[in-house]
Amino acid sequence: MPVKLYFHACQALLLMLVRRDFSRRSSVIFTQTRSEVMIKYTQYKIRYTDVEIVSSRSRITRLIARIKRSREENFSDFSTTDPDTQSCPTTSAWPDRKISSKAALVHQTLAYDYPAIDYLGIRDIIRAKHKWFKILWFAIVFILLASSLFTVYRIIREYIEKPTAINLSVKSVEQMLLPQVTVCPTTPMTVNVTLLAQTMRAQPQFNAITDQTVLDFAEFMIAGSGFQKMDAFVQKWDIQYINYLTSIYDTMRQSVDTRTFFYKFFDIFGLQCTQVFQFCKLGQTVLDCCQIFQPAYTIRRGRCFKTAVPLYQRSLDELGKFRIQMRNPAIMNISHDPEDEMLLFIGDAKPDIEPYPRYYLYERQYNKFRLMARHFHLLPGSEHCSDEYSTVGKATCYLTKWLVDNLENPYHCTYPYMDKIRNVSLQSCDAEVLVEHYENTVNAKSYYSHDLSLFLGTSIMTIIQVFLMLLILSKRVCTGRRNSTRIVMTPATEAEVKRNPSEGEMTRANNFYVSSPDFYAPISKRGLRPDEPTNDTVPRTETTIY
Repeated sequence: MPVKLYFHACQALLLMLVRRDFSRRSSVIFTQTRSEVMIKYTQYKIRYTDVEIVSSRSRITRLIARIKRSREENFSDFSTTDPDTQSCPTTSAWPDRKISSKAALVHQTLAYDYPAIDYLGIRDIIRAKHKWFKILWFAIVFILLASSLFTVYRIIREYIEKPTAINLSVKSVEQMLLPQVTVCPTTPMTVNVTLLAQTMRAQPQFNAITDQTVLDFAEFMIAGSGFQKMDAFVQKWDIQYINYLTSIYDTMRQSVDTRTFFYKFFDIFGLQCTQVFQFCKLGQTVLDCCQIFQPAYTIRRGRCFKTAVPLYQRSLDELGKFRIQMRNPAIMNISHDPEDEMLLFIGDAKPDIEPYPRYYLYERQYNKFRLMARHFHLLPGSEHCSDEYSTVGKATCYLTKWLVDNLENPYHCTYPYMDKIRNVSLQSCDAEVLVEHYENTVNAKSYYSHDLSLFLGTSIMTIIQVFLMLLILSKRVCTGRRNSTRIVMTPATEAEVKRNPSEGEMTRANNFYVSSPDFYAPISKRGLRPDEPTNDTVPRTETTIY
């Protein structure tokens, strides 16, 4: 009988023996290269080298008996004498799990035949060890799937019960309403400090005021009016200095209420129309920029200017375009870096200013915007449609919710410029209230806290996956559970490594400590010395059990 046949017979018998007797294993991997067979396990290592396969049935029988005796003699020593493995239980903590034919079929289909159709890790869930994890995961998938199907059913039923007709019509008009244009600086720090110092020193009580105090008072007015990007200045002030600036504020305000003083202060010392616009033209008509633009206030940019009157395009394309030529506003403080950019917001004609889309305009650059207008006229619905907020944008809804939670309910006041955006019955907050609680009432971190709920690209299943993963990993780390036993490796001799270059890495990795010196004895009758060269034509079998 050929040697190759006996070689495969020995390989099959070794596999049957290992699968029957070595229960503490987790995986079996066979690799055969140049008549070499490796059986890998995760718990134990037993190495037999240079086993000659000869044409004799009795030799195979003696080989199997020798392996069984070696296993009985050395497994007990290996699991108890090694100090690194004493903490592990001697009983089988990882029993042999039988994979059903259905599970094997699913695994074969999803892993090898059609790997792209695996959805939500179903293939890995089927092979999971814990039954409660399978039940939980499939229950979650079923609930979410049922919810999605119910939502689809509601949409289809509503579509059938309330049929909708869509009529598309194209009309030629004599004129077209241009969008609302808003121009803002990148920072609210646009107060004319020079004019403010002259005005304050004209009063007897402020004739000796310093330039630094005037600058701090201007910053106090900006932060106390509800404008952002003033964190670095507010944090430098202590409560005593805030009280000092508040006394200057009360003296300047006199008997005027907070809202009136706010508009008066920024109309005089704030950003002016002539500082922003130089030339405006609609079609062939030259316009006064300060007549078509009016001041508007935003929480992030301060004092801006937006088109106050409706502008219509009455000529075609380039002949009817709206042209604006702007200046670079003067900086508030010479110690700050000059601002070389402006912001342009384009949107619908509404009281609020949409944060997007926005465009950055730089000095000495020509910018051209070509826009397309669409008008939708929707039929009123009893459930979903409402005209209550038809004149405001989505930004107003977010801002209103944030104002109610962070400012109006806790302090019973609002920003001075809120009357231009929505109807409010609350009084305006004093500047000292907003400055003292700037982190909670104005700061950008608080304003954008509502965006934390908008995790783009994150689904419910992903959140559940992360939660379960952290829960299981934390439990295993806290309990100190170890999935495998540490193996003390001893390096192979140089002669063994050089014996065959293809076996060098295998030889180094497969050496370990055992108590019986006879464990490494060659199985064949003719023992091989460590430095004896081997004949590659003779089949050899090397078995490694992890």
